[in-house]
Amino acid sequence: MEVWLAAHGTDDDKALWNTVLEQTREAKEVNRLNGMLINKQLSHTQGALQALRPPSQAGAVYGPSGRTTTTTTSRGFLAG
Repeated sequence: MEVWLAAHGTDDDKALWNTVLEQTREAKEVNRLNGMLINKQLSHTQGALQALRPPSQAGAVYGPSGRTTTTTTSRGFLAG
């Protein structure tokens, strides 16, 4: 796009393209932060559900195969 703008674009075209690029960078950062927040909330929710389940129901969750699965709690970390 930069090559085309250099050859054919007006100053307004170039300014608009720079605005698009800046908004794209901002959207990427907001998306990254949202992903981190979602993962953190998911971890808290899974921990709360695990605490609410009695040990006898540990295998009472069905997976995609239709078989019961056991859930384990883990303390992971998010590198970002």
